[in-house]
Amino acid sequence: TQFPYNTNLDRSVSGFDLPNIFSGSFVYDIPIGKGKAFSTHNRFVDYIAGNWQLGGILSLHSGTPFDVTVTNGDTAGTGNGTERANLLTTSNIYAQGQDPTIYLNPAAFGVPALETYGNLGRNSLRTASFHNLDLSLTRNFPLKERINLNFRADAFNLSNSVVFGQPQNVLGNSNFGVVTSTANTERQIQFSMKLSF
Repeated sequence: TQFPYNTNLDRSVSGFDLPNIFSGSFVYDIPIGKGKAFSTHNRFVDYIAGNWQLGGILSLHSGTPFDVTVTNGDTAGTGNGTERANLLTTSNIYAQGQDPTIYLNPAAFGVPALETYGNLGRNSLRTASFHNLDLSLTRNFPLKERINLNFRADAFNLSNSVVFGQPQNVLGNSNFGVVTSTANTERQIQFSMKLSF
């Protein structure tokens, strides 16, 4: 709480608020092989190429809330220790440059005058939106009546997209407005096999 005697000034969304969330998944039987829409009419090739299954999960959601604080901490003189910055403009808050790691425009924020509170609302800014696509390719190979070999290939973050994390949000820090971390991981591909009997 920035001002403990008037907590209404801090009314805002929670720190984990996500107003828009979409999650969708699919499973698709690839129509190749014996008895499918497309067949090579070769028993061996149909056995190898047929009965593959493609699956995926798409996740999209809004960015997470954050605010900007100041380095000297207690401009209002209340002993609270954490003060939000002043918002100097309602436009060009986010950087418009070519460098995607520079997220906030430093000129849009200022240090409040002594014995005043910053006018920036709590959790009024948001990080970049999140997007991710995972894909899997699986195939079950029947070897004998009760023996099956399952092959699986998984790709996490298939597009290898970068989702930037929260920028440095302390005004006065040399890296203010710069993103130094990501909210996701780089593409990862794994293969696995399972023998069931």
